[in-house]
Amino acid sequence: MTDRKLTRPLGISLGILIAVMGILSGASLVKSIVARFVFQPTPFQPAIVSDLSVSHSPDWLLPEQEVMIWVNVDVANPEIPIDFRWSIKGGEIRRGQGTAKITYKAPDTPGTYKVSLKVKYGDWYTERAKLLFVVSPTPSPTSTSTDTPTPTNTPTPADTPTPTLTPTGTPPPTDTPTPIPDAVVNAEALNLRSGPGIVYDILAVLKQGDSLKVRGRNLVGDWLKVIAPDGKEGWVAASLLEINLSLAGVAVAQVPPTPTPMHTPTPAVTPTPTLLPPPILLEPETGAAFLGEPPPLKWQWDRPRAPNEVFAVRVRREGETRLCHHDKADKPEYKASLSYCTAGTHYWSIALIRDIAPWLPENDLNRWETLSETSAERWFYYVPAEEPWTWPTPPGDDDDDGDAKEPPEP
Repeated sequence: MTDRKLTRPLGISLGILIAVMGILSGASLVKSIVARFVFQPTPFQPAIVSDLSVSHSPDWLLPEQEVMIWVNVDVANPEIPIDFRWSIKGGEIRRGQGTAKITYKAPDTPGTYKVSLKVKYGDWYTERAKLLFVVSPTPSPTSTSTDTPTPTNTPTPADTPTPTLTPTGTPPPTDTPTPIPDAVVNAEALNLRSGPGIVYDILAVLKQGDSLKVRGRNLVGDWLKVIAPDGKEGWVAASLLEINLSLAGVAVAQVPPTPTPMHTPTPAVTPTPTLLPPPILLEPETGAAFLGEPPPLKWQWDRPRAPNEVFAVRVRREGETRLCHHDKADKPEYKASLSYCTAGTHYWSIALIRDIAPWLPENDLNRWETLSETSAERWFYYVPAEEPWTWPTPPGDDDDDGDAKEPPEP
């Protein structure tokens, strides 16, 4: 009889405990469902970053001159922090490091100097750069005349001879600053032609180190109208020059009509540019799959690079020739949000390019010259976090042979 009295309260307590656990489990399930279908994360949108602007136009400065340099940034989510990191090659950042605007002081030596900015918005980043030209000031003419005193009415004695002034010596010559040439030949031999193109006649052959005066350019800016050291005027290729002025301020010159050859001319021996071997892709391996997080890309490049040479990163979706992502990297690795790439199989490739016209917009194809062959493509499968997962079908394998796999853990 006593055992029954003890068992009954124990059973009631156990039932209450099971009911409470069921309620808590149901609440957790409801919270998970609401979080899964209601509170979907907003897709990340990269920041819109303008080119660098300078408070002085054109882009040439006097030694030790101070100017303002700034960038405009437009973001979709102001709560994500933005980091501005400025770097310079020559000169001094007086104020504003870590902000979108700095005060820059030019160096005291004439030349070409580069100002770079790295903008980081969350895990996404991009870079902007601008070339500044520091030139010697033009010396002002010095007046040699002096004020002549007004004569007084004091009479001069007639018997007093007028002394003759004898110069005491020749004043020492003043130092004349050496002007910086507009452009200098940066090739062993450079043809001076009658027009902007290899179809025009060769007027002379310039040698490396020759100083040139720039008098105009063609519309694209890849050919310049110059005056040679001997006074002869013609056109040369801008890519074979070291330019010391901003071409944005150079006027577009009138281009002579294209000559019509009366006979088949013997072409001049012009070296054909040879593309460098392509970069070697390392990671990820072909066929790798990524859920929610874009893949980190890595490749191998063993040759030295100039400061204006970067890697072109290209990503396209299977079956499309248009790129869903195109960016540049200054080292052989890259990771960024593939916000314009939807779920599916994607192919990626790398090539080395060079900035030959920094005054043009960054998305202008005439600004970039391809230096290497494009690497062979590799493919990976990518699904953004907000899209449902489906296991990819390998390219060329559209049969149903039972080799489907389970999706990986997120």
